[in-house]
Amino acid sequence: MPPRRPPPTDAELVAGILASRCLVEAPSHLLARADAMWRPRDAAARPRLASLLKRLHARLASDSGLLPPLVPGLRSAQAGPRQLVFSADGVDIDLRVVADGEPGRAWLHGQVFADGEGGAVWIRGEAGSHSAAIDGFGEFRLGPLEAGDYQLGVERDDWVVELPGLALPAGRAQAADDGDR
Repeated sequence: MPPRRPPPTDAELVAGILASRCLVEAPSHLLARADAMWRPRDAAARPRLASLLKRLHARLASDSGLLPPLVPGLRSAQAGPRQLVFSADGVDIDLRVVADGEPGRAWLHGQVFADGEGGAVWIRGEAGSHSAAIDGFGEFRLGPLEAGDYQLGVERDDWVVELPGLALPAGRAQAADDGDR
Protein backbone atom coordinates (compact mmCIF):
# COMPACT_ATOMS: atom_id res chain seq x y z
CA MET A 1 0.00 0.00 0.00
CA PRO A 2 1.32 3.40 -0.89
CA PRO A 3 2.25 5.76 1.89
CA ARG A 4 -0.52 7.98 3.03
CA ARG A 5 -0.26 11.72 2.28
CA PRO A 6 -1.25 14.23 4.87
CA PRO A 7 -4.44 16.18 4.07
CA PRO A 8 -3.87 19.46 2.18
CA THR A 9 -3.79 22.72 4.04
CA ASP A 10 -6.36 25.46 3.44
CA ALA A 11 -3.84 27.47 1.41
CA GLU A 12 -3.14 24.47 -0.82
CA LEU A 13 -6.89 23.89 -1.35
CA VAL A 14 -7.45 27.57 -2.31
CA ALA A 15 -4.49 27.48 -4.71
CA GLY A 16 -5.83 24.30 -6.30
CA ILE A 17 -9.31 25.76 -6.75
CA LEU A 18 -7.94 28.98 -8.27
CA ALA A 19 -5.72 27.00 -10.63
CA SER A 20 -8.69 24.97 -11.82
CA ARG A 21 -10.61 28.16 -12.66
CA CYS A 22 -7.91 29.34 -15.02
CA LEU A 23 -9.15 29.80 -18.56
CA VAL A 24 -7.24 28.82 -21.61
CA GLU A 25 -5.87 31.84 -23.53
CA ALA A 26 -8.24 32.92 -26.31
CA PRO A 27 -6.83 33.06 -29.87
CA SER A 28 -5.18 36.40 -30.65
CA HIS A 29 -7.48 37.19 -33.61
CA LEU A 30 -10.53 36.90 -31.32
CA LEU A 31 -8.90 39.12 -28.69
CA ALA A 32 -8.16 41.78 -31.32
CA ARG A 33 -11.75 41.65 -32.61
CA ALA A 34 -13.21 41.99 -29.11
CA ASP A 35 -10.85 44.87 -28.35
CA ALA A 36 -11.92 46.68 -31.53
CA MET A 37 -15.60 46.30 -30.58
CA TRP A 38 -15.12 48.25 -27.36
CA ARG A 39 -12.66 50.86 -28.60
CA PRO A 40 -14.33 54.32 -28.84
CA ARG A 41 -14.64 55.66 -32.37
CA ASP A 42 -14.23 59.26 -33.40
CA ALA A 43 -17.38 61.18 -34.43
CA ALA A 44 -16.50 61.17 -38.14
CA ALA A 45 -16.09 57.38 -38.32
CA ARG A 46 -19.07 56.51 -36.13
CA PRO A 47 -21.96 55.07 -38.09
CA ARG A 48 -25.10 57.15 -37.86
CA LEU A 49 -28.16 55.41 -36.52
CA ALA A 50 -30.90 57.51 -38.10
CA SER A 51 -33.57 56.15 -35.79
CA LEU A 52 -31.68 57.43 -32.71
CA LEU A 53 -31.03 60.96 -34.03
CA LYS A 54 -33.49 63.74 -33.35
CA ARG A 55 -34.61 64.85 -36.81
CA LEU A 56 -35.62 68.52 -37.13
CA HIS A 57 -37.14 70.29 -40.12
CA ALA A 58 -36.11 73.92 -40.47
CA ARG A 59 -38.31 76.69 -41.78
CA LEU A 60 -37.20 79.73 -43.71
CA ALA A 61 -37.26 82.74 -41.36
CA SER A 62 -35.71 85.31 -43.72
CA ASP A 63 -34.54 85.54 -47.34
CA SER A 64 -32.91 88.72 -48.66
CA GLY A 65 -33.67 87.53 -52.21
CA LEU A 66 -37.36 88.08 -51.51
CA LEU A 67 -37.01 91.78 -50.59
CA PRO A 68 -39.18 94.24 -52.54
CA PRO A 69 -37.62 96.08 -55.49
CA LEU A 70 -35.84 99.38 -55.01
CA VAL A 71 -37.83 102.45 -54.09
CA PRO A 72 -38.86 104.44 -57.20
CA GLY A 73 -36.45 107.29 -57.82
CA LEU A 74 -33.50 105.49 -56.24
CA ARG A 75 -30.87 105.12 -58.95
CA SER A 76 -28.98 102.14 -57.60
CA ALA A 77 -27.96 100.31 -54.49
CA GLN A 78 -25.06 98.06 -53.72
CA ALA A 79 -26.46 94.54 -53.62
CA GLY A 80 -24.67 92.04 -51.40
CA PRO A 81 -24.75 88.28 -51.20
CA ARG A 82 -28.12 86.61 -50.72
CA GLN A 83 -28.75 85.84 -47.06
CA LEU A 84 -31.11 83.13 -45.83
CA VAL A 85 -31.91 82.39 -42.20
CA PHE A 86 -33.50 79.09 -41.16
CA SER A 87 -34.88 78.11 -37.73
CA ALA A 88 -35.71 74.76 -36.14
CA ASP A 89 -36.36 74.07 -32.45
CA GLY A 90 -33.52 76.12 -30.92
CA VAL A 91 -31.20 75.85 -33.93
CA ASP A 92 -30.68 78.83 -36.23
CA ILE A 93 -28.71 78.56 -39.48
CA ASP A 94 -27.49 81.66 -41.31
CA LEU A 95 -26.56 81.06 -44.98
CA ARG A 96 -25.00 83.44 -47.49
CA VAL A 97 -24.89 82.63 -51.20
CA VAL A 98 -21.61 84.16 -52.43
CA ALA A 99 -20.46 84.46 -56.06
CA ASP A 100 -17.58 82.26 -57.14
CA GLY A 101 -16.45 84.63 -59.90
CA GLU A 102 -17.75 82.42 -62.70
CA PRO A 103 -21.36 82.69 -63.90
CA GLY A 104 -23.59 79.94 -62.54
CA ARG A 105 -21.30 79.03 -59.63
CA ALA A 106 -21.51 80.04 -56.00
CA TRP A 107 -20.27 79.20 -52.50
CA LEU A 108 -22.39 78.80 -49.39
CA HIS A 109 -20.95 80.45 -46.30
CA GLY A 110 -22.87 79.71 -43.14
CA GLN A 111 -23.01 79.64 -39.39
CA VAL A 112 -24.94 77.37 -37.04
CA PHE A 113 -26.27 78.87 -33.81
CA ALA A 114 -27.01 76.03 -31.38
CA ASP A 115 -25.74 74.51 -28.15
CA GLY A 116 -22.62 72.38 -28.54
CA GLU A 117 -19.75 72.42 -30.97
CA GLY A 118 -18.65 70.65 -34.13
CA GLY A 119 -20.75 68.62 -36.47
CA ALA A 120 -21.00 68.59 -40.23
CA VAL A 121 -23.05 70.16 -42.97
CA TRP A 122 -23.90 68.51 -46.29
CA ILE A 123 -25.56 69.55 -49.52
CA ARG A 124 -26.85 67.23 -52.25
CA GLY A 125 -28.20 68.07 -55.66
CA GLU A 126 -28.30 67.16 -59.33
CA ALA A 127 -24.93 68.83 -59.86
CA GLY A 128 -23.21 66.86 -57.08
CA SER A 129 -22.76 66.79 -53.34
CA HIS A 130 -20.43 68.47 -50.87
CA SER A 131 -19.85 68.27 -47.14
CA ALA A 132 -17.85 70.29 -44.64
CA ALA A 133 -17.02 70.26 -40.96
CA ILE A 134 -18.45 72.94 -38.70
CA ASP A 135 -15.66 74.77 -36.86
CA GLY A 136 -15.59 75.90 -33.22
CA PHE A 137 -17.42 79.12 -34.09
CA GLY A 138 -20.22 77.22 -35.84
CA GLU A 139 -19.03 78.35 -39.29
CA PHE A 140 -18.71 76.37 -42.51
CA ARG A 141 -18.18 76.82 -46.27
CA LEU A 142 -19.49 74.64 -49.08
CA GLY A 143 -18.61 74.87 -52.74
CA PRO A 144 -18.10 75.79 -55.38
CA LEU A 145 -21.66 74.82 -56.30
CA GLU A 146 -23.16 74.73 -59.77
CA ALA A 147 -26.61 76.19 -60.42
CA GLY A 148 -29.43 73.80 -59.54
CA ASP A 149 -31.73 72.54 -56.81
CA TYR A 150 -30.16 71.29 -53.58
CA GLN A 151 -31.11 69.66 -50.28
CA LEU A 152 -29.11 70.91 -47.29
CA GLY A 153 -28.63 69.37 -43.84
CA VAL A 154 -26.73 69.99 -40.62
CA GLU A 155 -25.70 67.14 -38.28
CA ARG A 156 -24.48 67.05 -34.72
CA ASP A 157 -24.03 64.02 -32.43
CA ASP A 158 -27.68 63.73 -31.43
CA TRP A 159 -29.69 65.67 -34.05
CA VAL A 160 -30.03 66.39 -37.74
CA VAL A 161 -31.63 69.54 -39.19
CA GLU A 162 -32.98 69.25 -42.72
CA LEU A 163 -33.51 72.52 -44.57
CA PRO A 164 -36.12 73.09 -47.26
CA GLY A 165 -34.90 72.84 -50.85
CA LEU A 166 -32.45 75.52 -51.95
CA ALA A 167 -32.39 76.69 -55.57
CA LEU A 168 -29.20 78.30 -56.87
CA PRO A 169 -30.04 80.29 -60.02
CA ALA A 170 -28.04 79.96 -63.23
CA GLY A 171 -27.47 83.73 -63.32
CA ARG A 172 -24.52 85.38 -61.69
CA ALA A 173 -24.71 85.39 -57.88
CA GLN A 174 -24.12 88.64 -56.07
CA ALA A 175 -20.50 89.44 -55.32
CA ALA A 176 -19.47 89.49 -51.68
CA ASP A 177 -17.46 92.23 -50.06
CA ASP A 178 -14.00 91.34 -48.79
CA GLY A 179 -15.30 90.52 -45.31
CA ASP A 180 -17.44 87.63 -46.58
CA ARG A 181 -14.71 85.80 -48.51
